Amino acid sequence: MKTHYTKQISNKDEAISFIVSLNIDNELFHFDDLAQDIYNYKNERLFTDEESKQINERVKELFTHLSDPFLYVLMLTDPEALLIE
Repeated sequence: MKTHYTKQISNKDEAISFIVSLNIDNELFHFDDLAQDIYNYKNERLFTDEESKQINERVKELFTHLSDPFLYVLMLTDPEALLIE
């Protein structure tokens, strides 16, 4: 199991690092969803039951340390969406 799945998030930097790690591994998903409900393009679950349990805990921790985790996802996936006209 990947370290960032199991390492408890205890501050803002670790929260951002978790999001970046998911993005690097092509495992980023919408944090309103449960990890066990995420499927890849082959319609296979992306995470095992144990991984899902750990990731769901990390996602809860994200919301403790970041006021808007979705903003960081947007920064990584579509930074132009943040531009103010």
